[in-house]
Amino acid sequence: MKINKLKRLFLTVMFILGCSGYAHSIMWVPCTQVTIGWMAVSTYVSGLPIPPEMEIVYKCFKVQEGLNKEAGLVALGTTDKTEYTHTFHNAGFYVMGVAAYIMREGVLIGSSTIAWSDNPDHALDGKVFLVVFMEPLEVPLGLHVTPAI
Repeated sequence: MKINKLKRLFLTVMFILGCSGYAHSIMWVPCTQVTIGWMAVSTYVSGLPIPPEMEIVYKCFKVQEGLNKEAGLVALGTTDKTEYTHTFHNAGFYVMGVAAYIMREGVLIGSSTIAWSDNPDHALDGKVFLVVFMEPLEVPLGLHVTPAI
């Protein structure tokens, strides 16, 4: 009887984790600086190609893991390339994001939603990742020989 309750609890937890997206393995990227890349946007959501006179630029973001993505959103910078390098200054676990913006003659026409690194639908081959930056630890001091017991 006890085994069945444990099995049921285990299956319930796995179901909840699977529904919440945590069933996907997360790659933790420890670094002080990270370069994220993405595929170029060349079509509208409808599948129609973006006309050549339009310019696509990308804006990169980060948010600390666990924070609301709107409230904790930090804009990092804008680029017309398909990669962006960011140097971290504050320790934490970060979700990275990028959005596409379409412009014509310097005027913003529209934008995409933000693609997040923790979303398997946005990550390359569904391989989600978070970036970890931790300050170096203090050196252990007070080394000494301890008598054997």
